[in-house]
Amino acid sequence: MTTNATPTDAALPKKWSRFKYPDSLYSYAGWLIAFTVVVFSIEYLNIPLDRLFGMFGRMGEVIAQRYYPADIDYIMDRDYLGYVIETIQMAYLGALFGLLITIPLAWFAAYNMTPSRLFVYPGARMFSMSCRAVHETIWAILFVSILG
Repeated sequence: MTTNATPTDAALPKKWSRFKYPDSLYSYAGWLIAFTVVVFSIEYLNIPLDRLFGMFGRMGEVIAQRYYPADIDYIMDRDYLGYVIETIQMAYLGALFGLLITIPLAWFAAYNMTPSRLFVYPGARMFSMSCRAVHETIWAILFVSILG
């Protein structure tokens, strides 16, 4: 007994089309709305476009006058290399202390490895989430003000 299976619509190769009607229509409509909002905003805020296009020449002048030639006199300071080494040491110690704190914290925050799922697990997760909620720059400002 042989059966001739007819392919379903999903098995048939789809005909290629450059524009997929509903998706492309929504995409173009979104771009048109965004462009209209930008043009309306420029008109409503009275932004002079001649100043906007003339900005690049002024930026070039600022870069040429203020940043070239580079001011490297501070490199000739006697203590410059010591400051660089001290910065590298601080970064290394910060990474080392972070690693030493993170290993037990990760152990306690893992649901299948924590010694107490009722108390230690939620506390470790809360501590981890609160540390991630504060930006790195804020931590840096905090530790520099504390440690000097």
